[in-house]
Amino acid sequence: MTQFDLYMANLPYHEDSHILRGPHPVVVVSNDVANAHSPLITVVPLTSQLRRFDLPTHILLCGQGLRRDSMAMCEQMMPLDSSRCIFQIGHIDRFDDQAALIHGIEAHLGLA
Repeated sequence: MTQFDLYMANLPYHEDSHILRGPHPVVVVSNDVANAHSPLITVVPLTSQLRRFDLPTHILLCGQGLRRDSMAMCEQMMPLDSSRCIFQIGHIDRFDDQAALIHGIEAHLGLA
């Protein structure tokens, strides 16, 4: 499991939350050293509901293993036990997409 891998993952249920749950595609954003040595990874959930392009934390991703154009929602970044990853669906190879994800995470954390 490496940074920018795309997985179908079983996201945990949070009662009374707008956070996505159940089987969803996610992108791994934690670094490769952490991914190799910890059962927890950090992921950003994706959705095929394409809206709110005006938010700097919403990043459009196309192709690269995804069946549909998808929106990475960096404001919903979360730790996830790697055992919740069901299967790999692809990898984000394009530098521009990787940079956009990093920028979305920085914007969410107030680092941009």
